[in-house]
Amino acid sequence: MIDELKLLKGDDFVIADKIKIHHPTLREICDMGEQRYYASVSTICATPSDYKAILYDEFEVDWEELGEYEFFLMLFSSLKYDDTKLLLPNQEAMHRQSPRTTRKPGC
Repeated sequence: MIDELKLLKGDDFVIADKIKIHHPTLREICDMGEQRYYASVSTICATPSDYKAILYDEFEVDWEELGEYEFFLMLFSSLKYDDTKLLLPNQEAMHRQSPRTTRKPGC
């Protein structure tokens, strides 16, 4: 069971052995910068349907055929570790993974 008070306090939420989400406090969000924080959160939480036109125009990928995890890795690789470490403090290794989807030649 999730203790909401602990989340509000800023305690981490452990999903699995190596995956934990840090629930930032207002102070941490303020220190990072509200615009930067929300830009990171919206990128991390995006789904392929949010990027239908971009996926097709730039990658020639049908958004319905792209798995959500593969899409997550694709977007996540575009973020700097400093922009994600507040939410995903132990995920530096994910920044080194390369997505399977690549750009069209010449782009």
